[in-house]
Amino acid sequence: MSSQPLANAVKVIPPKEGKIYFSAYPNFISSKEEIIIVNGEERTRSHDLVTDAKITNFSKIVPKKLAWSCFDNDWYDRNIHYPRKNILTLHAQGIVPIVRMLPRSYSNEYINETKYTLKSISDGKWDKRLIQWARDAKNTKDKEGNSIPIMIDFALEMNGDWFAWSRPANNPNDNTRPKRYKAAYKHIIDIFRGEGVKNVTWIFHPNFISEPDRQWNRAYAYYPGNDYIDWIGISLYTSLDPTSWEFFSEVFAESIVKQGLDKIKKPFAIFEFAATEKNDSTDPRAQSKSAWLDDAFKTILGQNSIQIKAINYWHENWHEDNYNGQNYTQYTRLKIDSSIASKNTFNKWINNDRFISNTKYSKKTTPAQGTITSVILYENGMDILGKFNQNMTFEVYVNADNLSTGDIWGNDYILSYADHTLISYSYINGEWVEKDTIIKTNQFFVDSESIYLEFRDNLLQSHYHYSITTFTQDWEEIDTTSGDYY
Repeated sequence: MSSQPLANAVKVIPPKEGKIYFSAYPNFISSKEEIIIVNGEERTRSHDLVTDAKITNFSKIVPKKLAWSCFDNDWYDRNIHYPRKNILTLHAQGIVPIVRMLPRSYSNEYINETKYTLKSISDGKWDKRLIQWARDAKNTKDKEGNSIPIMIDFALEMNGDWFAWSRPANNPNDNTRPKRYKAAYKHIIDIFRGEGVKNVTWIFHPNFISEPDRQWNRAYAYYPGNDYIDWIGISLYTSLDPTSWEFFSEVFAESIVKQGLDKIKKPFAIFEFAATEKNDSTDPRAQSKSAWLDDAFKTILGQNSIQIKAINYWHENWHEDNYNGQNYTQYTRLKIDSSIASKNTFNKWINNDRFISNTKYSKKTTPAQGTITSVILYENGMDILGKFNQNMTFEVYVNADNLSTGDIWGNDYILSYADHTLISYSYINGEWVEKDTIIKTNQFFVDSESIYLEFRDNLLQSHYHYSITTFTQDWEEIDTTSGDYY
C-alpha cells in the first residue's frame, strides 16, 4: 500500500532565508533505569521524561528559547504507546515536540532486535497499536481545538550498526536492510495518512558516516522518498573521544555528498551534534571543546553546499563503551556547561540573531467551493485565486467564504475576511500555502516594504480608538502608533 500526502496538512516549514531554528535535547533522560536479565545477560531500559523543571534548568544555561526539542519514544514492552504527557509539556512551553519513535525492546546498543523487527512493522504486525498512536496524535488538541503539530523521527541513524533496528543478525553484508527500512517507515506513514492525521512532520535522520562503510549502506539508500519525508538531517559527532578528534568543518561537506543527501531537495537540519571536554586528559592529542564549538558554528553559519535550516544540540553526558572498537569506557561530557569556556562559547554563537526560536507552519489547501463577495485578485491579468469550472461554478484555491478584501504584497497574497481575520498566503508550485493568521484586524494596507494593520476598539458610532502596527514582510513588528478618531 502506498499513499499520497494529505491535503490541508500542517507542516513545519523552513525559517526565513538565512535564519536557523535553534533546538536542543535538554537531558530529559530519567535517573530511573530499568535493569532486566535476559538469558543471563543484562538489558536496560532508559526513559525520557519531559518536565518543565528540565526545560527551565536548560534555559538557565542557554537563555535563548528552544524552537524544537526531542525525546525518545521507545516501544519496549509497553507495546507502542503515544507519549501524550511529554508532547503536552513541550507544547505548553511553545516548543515543537520531536518524537523519536524507536522500535526496540531495550536501550542497549549493539544487540539485535527480535520483537519489533522492520519486517514485522511493514508486514502489519503492529498495525493495531500504530493506528491507535495515530488517532491519539490526531485527537490531542490545543486550547483552540487544533491538533498539536509534532515531528516524528523514526528509527534514526539507520545506516549505523549500534541501534537494534540496524543490526540484522550482525551481518555486515546484509544489503537488504535499506529496503526493509523504507518499507517499514512508509508503512507507518501510510497508516497515519489512512487515519487522516495532518499534524505530523516526518523526519529522515541518518548518521554522517555509515557503519559498515559500504555503498549499499549509504543514507540515500534508506530514503523513503519525497512524497513521504518533510525534513532530512544528520547526527554529527566527531569528538566523543578528545584524543581522536575531527573538527565539524573537516567532515560536514564531505559526509553530505558521500551519504547522497545532496540529491534530496528537502529542508536540512543537524538533528544531533555535540563535543566532549578533555576530561582532564594530559594526552597531547586532546583538543578543546570550545574550539570545536567555534568551528562547528562557523560552519553552520557559513556558505555550504546544503543550507542548514535547524540545529539540535545534544545536552547530555554518557558512558561510551568500546569506543571506536577499543575496549574501554569513555565518559563523555557533552553538556553545554561542561566548562565555563564551553558554555560561554556556545552562548556567544547561539545569541546570533540568525538562530531563532519561533517555528513556522504551512497549511496546504486544495480547491474548495466558495463565493468571493468583493475582491478577486489577479496576477498578470489572470485570476490566481480561482477559476470557473465547466459548470460555471467558481472554484477557489483558498477559503474565500466571507472574503471582504485582498491585496498583493511581494510574493504573498493578503486576504481579509468579514470577521476581520487576516490571512497571508503564498502560491508555491501550484499550491496555496498559508503562512500567517492575525485575528481581528479591522483594516490593512501595504506598500513596497511594509504592511500596516489597523485595530479598532471602543467603537461608538463615529468615535473609536485605533492602533496601527507596522510589520515587515516576515511579520517582524517595526512600530505601533495609536490615537482616537472622531
